Amino acid sequence: MFHQYLKCLILPLELSALAYFRVAIGVLSLYNCLEAWYYYEEWLIDSGYLPRAELLMASNHNMLNKNVFNIYFCSGEKHIINFLLIVQTMFTISFIVGYRTKVASLFTFLFDLALKSRMYGLDYGADFLRANCLFWCMFLPIEKHWSLDSFI
Repeated sequence: MFHQYLKCLILPLELSALAYFRVAIGVLSLYNCLEAWYYYEEWLIDSGYLPRAELLMASNHNMLNKNVFNIYFCSGEKHIINFLLIVQTMFTISFIVGYRTKVASLFTFLFDLALKSRMYGLDYGADFLRANCLFWCMFLPIEKHWSLDSFI
């Protein structure tokens, strides 16, 4: 009796709505990645506006950004940054189409957070919202509907 009462209280998840959510968050993350790729010479390499040394020196005074592991701090050369952006784009496209969705959501979240942390002066409220949504995508059953995982 109590089990049926609990079942009535907790509404089942609408899986197609989660699929829309996955695609929308993935497209926003892909747009952010492609926009960073367009401006990578200005913001991501060491000869741009904010080199890694200055950003790390400035982050010593900011407790939010001080101890963050960031893959984009590994190098400031063009070919390394291009490779990292290609990997981020591949994980984001995998997240959108739903191929290995849980792994893709984890790496999309990590790369998105790293890119947001590296492009320190360009973040705004939507970046934080997208990062929070990507975090929750790791725990939601977003691969159950309209994904390659559901067909395999």
